[in-house]
Amino acid sequence: MKCESGMLDGRYPYILAGKGERLALVLPGSEEILFGIRKFSWMFLRFYVPIFPPGYRVLIVGYGDIPEGKTAIDIAINIGKAIKGRFSPDVVLGLSFGGLVTLALGVVKPRLVKGLIIASAAHEMSAGGLDMITDWMRRSRKGVSRALFYSFIDLFKRKRYAFWMKVGITIAWPIFKARINPSTYLVRAYEPTLAIRDKVREFLPAIGKPALVLGGTDDQLFPESGYRVLARLLPHGVLELVEGETHTALFERQDECKRRIAGFLERILPETGSDSARRD
Repeated sequence: MKCESGMLDGRYPYILAGKGERLALVLPGSEEILFGIRKFSWMFLRFYVPIFPPGYRVLIVGYGDIPEGKTAIDIAINIGKAIKGRFSPDVVLGLSFGGLVTLALGVVKPRLVKGLIIASAAHEMSAGGLDMITDWMRRSRKGVSRALFYSFIDLFKRKRYAFWMKVGITIAWPIFKARINPSTYLVRAYEPTLAIRDKVREFLPAIGKPALVLGGTDDQLFPESGYRVLARLLPHGVLELVEGETHTALFERQDECKRRIAGFLERILPETGSDSARRD
């Protein structure tokens, strides 16, 4: 698949692929923080481009080396500024950590897009999810390890798939380890955002754009109740839960999630053709 790649403001890596008049902005999850979209562009293109209907180009923006102390709100402000004047997205999809950045983007750059898709993310975590994130940060401070990646893979529901992913990482570990980002990137991403997690609820009513809240009912990080409350707190929230799926529902049940995303996009962007109006 042909794609364009580069840096926004010299800080945020991006790849752009697909054809069409509509433009979808994707803010990935923790996988981008460790892998980097430009080093593993094939993986991100394979995961994210098929999620959107025909007629969409997909702009995937990464986070680079997040400065210490910068929260999801800071990242949203900076990415919004970097995009302004260069790209005019119609919709933004944020997955997991990217979902929190997307919520912040809906507040600090309300005219940037016409709709938000919050996938596998909510304003509150389960007790088990918080313990899991804390464990990931503990492991990350010690450096990259196979055990850390195995923990990520355990989020997948389909254990046979997870088994073969672990086998692949084990076999190719020396090459794999040399190419990924330092694990401390995860700490710098998670820690500041976790510190303000109790304040996220306060700004949700300020998000005035249609927002699809999409997740699995058995998500290990975010409880089903969190998804339901988030959809209620958003003034124009739409809830879509995939029964029995986990934090990786967007990947493991891609066809089902794609169908629900397409329905949401049809409601908020019913006509083809780009909006040429200037947005913040």
